[in-house]
Amino acid sequence: MNRLSRRDFLKRSSALVAAAPAAMLAANNAPSIDTASDTLGRAFDVTDIHDRPDVASAVVSQLAPDSVTEITGTRDDWYRTASGWVKRTALQPISAYRYPEIRETTGFWAELIAPVSTVKAWCAGHAPVIARLCFGAVVYVMDRMIDDGKQVWYGVAAEPGSPLVGWTPALHYAQWLPSNQTLTEPLIRIDRQQRQLLLYDQGRVIVASFYGPALQSGTTTMSRVQPGTRIDGSTSLGLPWLMRLESGYSVHGAFWHNRFGEAGTSPAIELTTFAARWLYEHLQSNVKGRDRLVEFWVWM
Repeated sequence: MNRLSRRDFLKRSSALVAAAPAAMLAANNAPSIDTASDTLGRAFDVTDIHDRPDVASAVVSQLAPDSVTEITGTRDDWYRTASGWVKRTALQPISAYRYPEIRETTGFWAELIAPVSTVKAWCAGHAPVIARLCFGAVVYVMDRMIDDGKQVWYGVAAEPGSPLVGWTPALHYAQWLPSNQTLTEPLIRIDRQQRQLLLYDQGRVIVASFYGPALQSGTTTMSRVQPGTRIDGSTSLGLPWLMRLESGYSVHGAFWHNRFGEAGTSPAIELTTFAARWLYEHLQSNVKGRDRLVEFWVWM
């Protein structure tokens, strides 16, 4: 790995700090990688639709859990829909479903592209549910089967070498292929007050909001771990785009809330699945291509 010397890093960090006010102003107009351009919203729960972006305004309708609605605009912490206004934290931004290529082979990472899906004990709609995942989850496809109705099912696991968790419809997932795009001279500043990652690369500033713990000032490096893993003891697969700071914090995507930009109790730095995927794909591999050794300087 070709590391920056301490002297070079301090020079780069000093230059960034000196330019911080201008950089922060630039960040206000910088492109965000928190959502896709064709954003829809999946309701986490029963969700009120208001006639104005104000919780005291009249409720004109409701969204059912996991229902999908088009997001036509934003104002502060509200999304505008065709029927009215919805609190930002009530919807998960997702992309429109596009029919995926159904793979005839196995042994690959796959991303959930449907709003929601379940992992079943066997290949049948009436089979017991092992896990419930939502848009942006990442699993490892280790097996494949076609049922009597000619529907293709993927046998999925948390990661290569881990046990089969269950079966899920192949139409809900798209194979993930690594991107060749990388950041060339990156520096990432973590704005602890705004809960934002500011990615600097050859004059560009790219913004991603995060949800997570209070962070201490300092410097560290960021490394790519693997596209997916287990979430916790109750959800044995699906965590998307796992990365890690050398200082000890995990960085990954989250599809179970939309509180990005807020302080939280999570022990990890959580990003939208769009932002986590983008960052994971743009972290540059070292000359041997071993993802675990990917490193970037981070200023906090």
